[in-house]
Amino acid sequence: MAESVKKEIGVKIIVTVVSTLIVGGLAVIASFAPKVWKVIVGFCSWVVSAKIETPFWLLCLLVLAAGILVLVVLQKMGRSKVGEAIVGATLSWKDYVVDNFFGMKWRWRYTSSGQITDLWCYCPRDETCLVYKDDFITERSTMMMQPAIGLICETCGQNFGPIAGDKHSLCAKVERQIDRKLRSNEWQAAIPVAGGKA
Repeated sequence: MAESVKKEIGVKIIVTVVSTLIVGGLAVIASFAPKVWKVIVGFCSWVVSAKIETPFWLLCLLVLAAGILVLVVLQKMGRSKVGEAIVGATLSWKDYVVDNFFGMKWRWRYTSSGQITDLWCYCPRDETCLVYKDDFITERSTMMMQPAIGLICETCGQNFGPIAGDKHSLCAKVERQIDRKLRSNEWQAAIPVAGGKA
């Protein structure tokens, strides 16, 4: 008699611990789906208070299967619009560090004071850092040669430009576009998890 009581208490403790771990993992769901949370809490309460006459190995197998199912659902949610909305709600403008300008992918960082630093362009095909070369373009109205910059990917050979100005003026143009997107809140559409294109 005493051994069956110990076994029953042991089973309830294990079920309680496993349920608590699963519920803890689902705490993220509670923040956006209160009804789902109530169902989960109700089920866990029922499991803990119910008299279980199932073999212990079968109970462990069921809990393991339920855990795997929860992980699969959470993984799929991470790729869905609901998952994007959860992640998107916590985004900051400092997460905006990649965008496309002039047909190239640009990356940068922010200093602690919010200034853009380490701004440079990369090949949209293979992510190679582009190499610049001084170039010239002919201005149509005067037929005069104007300084320009050309960029090339050393991996795939794709050329970008020529773009009027030099390396510094090109970076300044891109920085002004980044600033414009930050002020107009267009930056949110450029972040991949928020449904953007970058």
